[in-house]
Formats: sequence, structure tokens, C-alpha cells
Amino acid sequence: PFKVKWGEVGELRLKVPWKRLIKEPVMINLDAIFLLVGPIKQWDHDEYLRMARKAKDERVQATMRAEADEIAAKMPRGFIERLAERVVDNLKLCVTNVHIRYEDDFSNPHRPFATGVTLA
Repeated sequence: PFKVKWGEVGELRLKVPWKRLIKEPVMINLDAIFLLVGPIKQWDHDEYLRMARKAKDERVQATMRAEADEIAAKMPRGFIERLAERVVDNLKLCVTNVHIRYEDDFSNPHRPFATGVTLA
């Protein structure tokens, strides 16, 4: 397991075609994302079990919400709901220039190491 020690988004650009919202996509551009990650230094097994249980509970709740949404989908929808669904369906996300650096000075304190990957 690892944690994000630092992160930065260089640029967030949102293009909303207000006049043609239904026909054209809403564009979200993320550029120059930098993440510094490292190992979790203290591993608490009980905390891990709590997190796993919480994740399982969230999956069960998501399933229940999906079933409720399925029932609600059979009911007639209003203009705003149809518009929101259309916008979400047309959402486009573009991510460029991602750099992830992993630094580990915990696993072997005498020989710390770092590595990185860049996705352009």
C-alpha cells in the first residue's frame, strides 16, 4: 500500500457549450498532473480491516442505490433530469502530462530509492 504525499494539477480547463449543451460535449481538460507517492510507514491491520469493511458496506449501499435508480428510471422524468443525464453522457475528460514519482526511504533505509513514470 502507498499514500499520496503531494499532488498538484497544473491546469484545469472546463469548456461548457452553453448554447448547444445537449448536442455538444462538456470538455474537462487536466494538464500537468504531478503526484508524489510513497509507502505507508505504519501498517495497522485493524485499520485495514475497518477500511475493508467500510468498502464492503459502500458496495452494498451502491448496489441498493442502483436498484432504487433502476426503479426510478422506469418512472417518467422531467426536463432537468433528461438534460443532466445528457450532459453526463456527453462528458469528455482529457488528461495530459501526468508524472507520478514513487519515493521509498522506508523499505530499506540504507538504500532509499525513487522511480517515476510520465504519461504525456
